[in-house]
Amino acid sequence: MNGPPLISGKNRAFLKKEMTAWVADGIITEDGARRLTDRCGLDAPGRDAGKLLSSVILGAAGLLLGCGVCALVAANWEIIPAWMKITALYAILFSCHFKAWQFLRTPGRERMGHGLALCGCFVFGAGIILMAQIFHITSESSIVYAWWAAGCLAAAWALPSAFIGYLALGASIFWFLIDRRPFNDSSLLLNYYPLIVMGAVLPLAVVRQARGLFVTALATAMGALALNGSGMAGPMSSAFGLLGLLAAVLLAWAGGQFFVSTPAARDFSQPASVAGLAGLAAAAYVWSFHRVWQHGEFDDRVRDITHWLVPVIIIAASGAAALVTAWRRNPPDSRELRYRLAVLAVFCLLAAAGLGAAANMRGMRVIGPLVSNIAALILIAAVLTSGLSEARRGSFWFGTLFLVLLILSRFFEYETGLIAKSMAFIACGVITLYAGIEYERHLKRRETPRE
Repeated sequence: MNGPPLISGKNRAFLKKEMTAWVADGIITEDGARRLTDRCGLDAPGRDAGKLLSSVILGAAGLLLGCGVCALVAANWEIIPAWMKITALYAILFSCHFKAWQFLRTPGRERMGHGLALCGCFVFGAGIILMAQIFHITSESSIVYAWWAAGCLAAAWALPSAFIGYLALGASIFWFLIDRRPFNDSSLLLNYYPLIVMGAVLPLAVVRQARGLFVTALATAMGALALNGSGMAGPMSSAFGLLGLLAAVLLAWAGGQFFVSTPAARDFSQPASVAGLAGLAAAAYVWSFHRVWQHGEFDDRVRDITHWLVPVIIIAASGAAALVTAWRRNPPDSRELRYRLAVLAVFCLLAAAGLGAAANMRGMRVIGPLVSNIAALILIAAVLTSGLSEARRGSFWFGTLFLVLLILSRFFEYETGLIAKSMAFIACGVITLYAGIEYERHLKRRETPRE
């Protein structure tokens, strides 16, 4: 054996506490408890915390080394010949990545490899700026982050390293937000950015089993699609933002069901489903405000919708294909089918409202908020029903808090007196408290075995 199995600190404390009760109740002997303690490493220090701390320290070391090298070169920039500058940059860059590649393939040295790879990626980012100064190349500052993100993404796949994937995603987000100015058509990559994130970063997260990177990339793609649609600068830009967000929501939610039958990505089923439902709830909530559907003062110039529409169609079609495939592989039972149909109904209602607004249909100022509120209530009912029937605390509390937020938002949105608002706050608090107590009692009754 290579040592005791890796158990989190929370589970270790729980097992040690339960072990004492098992011995007292005669379920196991003291010798058996001692053997289980040794086998599971319950008295050993938290190796999971040690690995996390080691990763953080080595990551910080890589960051400091990269910044230190850049500062050293910058301090002696004027007296260093150009050929020596270029040679030094390439030497440091390739040395860091080559040693990182070796360490990542050596058991026990993986975290050292991540630290060196991080150092190399920071040297690469600084090298872009320094090379531009050597050859007197001038450009917008945002292009530096674009090239830096591209290089980091290539390194993340070549090593491979989810750690560098975070850096690549962060640099790309910075570039996207800086370069996203009104009517800035200098780069069509802004419109295709969500597709690049989903096509390049999400597979990397699955390969490296990095659920945090997976969820972050999903949230980035959702926000980028909504922002790109909202930046159309037409009278119904909000509708384009809603449609873009719904395309990413469909792919995330459908991916959660598709991953269940995919062994390599089974651990990503729950994060994808949760991200999809959270995005759908956000869409229903944001677009439930009537001001979102108002025609504001916009510039007469409108962006070309083609480059925005292509990634939206590709992402929505991929989500539909994943949903059909998932339902064919694992047909849902009657209870699960009702839940999924309710979620699809919410999606269809919001999509219909967005399409109607994009087509500039009359009455959308009134119909849009109404449909969005109905969609939010259907989603709340579906999540609460699932939480009660399946005994899922997360679903129940999500639905309850979402309902309270929706009610309170309507009171803040429309002009009402302070007495009415105070009564609404008190009623929501009492109802939430009562629902939580009754739900916990319901769970205890289900967990208690019948005589």
